[in-house]
Amino acid sequence: MHGRTRNGLLRIATALTVVAAAQVAASWTTASAVACTNPSWNRFNPEADVADYIVESEGKVFKYKHVFRRRDSGAGAGQLEYQRQTVAGDPNSMTNWRLIGDGIQMQGAPSAIQNRDGRMVVFITTDYYTAGNGEIYFKYELNPGQGDWSGWITLGGVGGSNPEATQNYDGRIEVFVRGIDSQIYHRWQYLNYNWNPDWGSFGGDFTDTLVRSESGRFRSDKKIVIHARGDDCISYSKWQSSPGGNWYPPTWWFQEATTN
Repeated sequence: MHGRTRNGLLRIATALTVVAAAQVAASWTTASAVACTNPSWNRFNPEADVADYIVESEGKVFKYKHVFRRRDSGAGAGQLEYQRQTVAGDPNSMTNWRLIGDGIQMQGAPSAIQNRDGRMVVFITTDYYTAGNGEIYFKYELNPGQGDWSGWITLGGVGGSNPEATQNYDGRIEVFVRGIDSQIYHRWQYLNYNWNPDWGSFGGDFTDTLVRSESGRFRSDKKIVIHARGDDCISYSKWQSSPGGNWYPPTWWFQEATTN
């Protein structure tokens, strides 16, 4: 589910052996230079996001693919559209593209993930000039896998990158974004599906950043790990000190040994 974020970018055991180097400035390397030109690190990369709607029945897991993207042209250009499988695992069962943007212009790519109750949730960064002043919006399926959607709900904020949604070990969604002030922000769900009232800041100075994450639900240690690339083209990380808990390092970012 949410395949873009499941790449296992950080090996904690290896990383901790080089913690002494974490707080020093990185020198420019060939690897980091390549990363700077890698379009997957573009903070508004207009890629589609593919999320799996997962159904378990009689010990089997069935995955229905959902694809979300920003419509490039024609009626509804700049808004969110999606398609989905009607038969699990069958690429020939994809529906036609359907516009679900409700008139809201978005930037870059969406981020979609399945909620604990089985409904798909999709997040966008609104167009700073024409929609919601860069606010993060989300909408959700009214019924799991049926293709009917709520209206947009705003989480506020002022986003300067694509949103990045992931899950805590207990299934609660957490969403990350780079703000236009170059800091990384996050906001998270409560168990009752409400959201904490404000965006929390991780600080930093990420002037060319796309946030990526690893799900606490699917990692063996149950902790979310987040990655953000700085303007030095080096990837930096934070992770939960315990499943669903506080974040480590508490006041700075761990510099990764390699750049992806």
